[in-house]
Amino acid sequence: MEAIENAERIEEDIVGIFFENEKDMVSEFKGNSINSKELKMFIKEKCFVPDSRATYLEPLLEFIDDSGCLDVFSTNYDNSLEQLSDIRDIRCIDGFDSTGWNPQVFRERRGQLNIYKLHGSITWWRTEEGDYKSIPIKDDKGAIELASGKTAVPFILYPGKKLEYNDPFFDILYELRRLLRTIRYVIIAGYSFKDKHITRIFQYAAKRNRKFIMFLISPSAFEILESQLKYHDDEEFRKGYSTGFDPGGFTSPILSKLAENRVIPLPYKFEKVLPILKSRYINNLRDAESLEIQLKTTPEGSTWNKMIEGYINCEHLEKVEEIINRIGWEKLAARDWRWLFGITLKALLNRLQSNEENSRNRWYSAFSGAAAGLHFDRFNFIPTLGFTASTPNHIELRIGDVGHGIFSNHLSEYLEGSIVPILEDKINLVDDEGVLERISTFLNKITRLKD
Repeated sequence: MEAIENAERIEEDIVGIFFENEKDMVSEFKGNSINSKELKMFIKEKCFVPDSRATYLEPLLEFIDDSGCLDVFSTNYDNSLEQLSDIRDIRCIDGFDSTGWNPQVFRERRGQLNIYKLHGSITWWRTEEGDYKSIPIKDDKGAIELASGKTAVPFILYPGKKLEYNDPFFDILYELRRLLRTIRYVIIAGYSFKDKHITRIFQYAAKRNRKFIMFLISPSAFEILESQLKYHDDEEFRKGYSTGFDPGGFTSPILSKLAENRVIPLPYKFEKVLPILKSRYINNLRDAESLEIQLKTTPEGSTWNKMIEGYINCEHLEKVEEIINRIGWEKLAARDWRWLFGITLKALLNRLQSNEENSRNRWYSAFSGAAAGLHFDRFNFIPTLGFTASTPNHIELRIGDVGHGIFSNHLSEYLEGSIVPILEDKINLVDDEGVLERISTFLNKITRLKD
């Protein structure tokens, strides 16, 4: 879209005077390629979502029960959320009332679902004088005529188009900033944070609101955290690494507050996580945070186990590592070995998809140590998930001293009830073929050992 629009108006672009033969390029482009109007209509047509494709979002409605209202910000133009609200008879507010655009309706909290379209919508229209309307019609033209006789055009901020002054865009960005000041949990689904102005809103908000936690759901979650959110990226502040030759030169990148255990990367597709988003991830996080507050006054041993397990279950590994650094791994490892084996396995499965090599190695070491405590009769049970080429997926049974552990006639029950469900659950979530193959191979070996 950006390339097409730039080529269409190259005669008006100051950059064009610096190139020769630009007229030939423009004439060839216009004669053999689609234009921006056709592409916009194609995009708009694809964004009309039928009812059958909107129903997968139904688990989102579970969050309405907590506060009576759910705020959803979207950079998409499609009508899937509006369709869902119609299907389930949910009162939906999109910022418009009978007079047109009125962001005050969001503050009234009269809707059960507040939808903020950061880049506009296929049902939004704008007149040349700056009047805005939300009209849910499917139109295959570039403009419509309103009852007032005025012409209205689709109101969508297409990819590559610079942010222009339009009331809805700036009002919605303000609402995003306002809500992030007090919000507790933020769920990011499938968004890559390529819009720098939106990324900065989240980074600045994290500095002012030290309580909010972000669930980042995307198959590329770890990469997005590392490349877009972890560091401040401002072109006016050049970054690099200081050297002895130029101590006054470049400086190291500044860590964002989001890097301080504030982001939980979930490297899965949204449609797989959504059905368990509240019951598993949000609820476990809430319980763990509540237990952590209790522990400041009543440091009971069993509560530590439950708190760490809660953080593990919502895959907040950074928080778990912070706790381990605080209380010491030796103290943690002295607890129930079955519990320890389960949580280290869950942590390791999460880190199989991470780009944090140091964290992966720490959890692999912890998992190996926990596995050493799982022995039965005269055999030690030593599993591996194949972290290096020299140690592929395998399970060893080494002869060892009889000690605490599990009797062989109970091993099948333990594996079936505790370990197999962990592996099967992860297989249902993961899409990375390499990671999936490693987990599946390990599950097959566990199953054969169980049998």
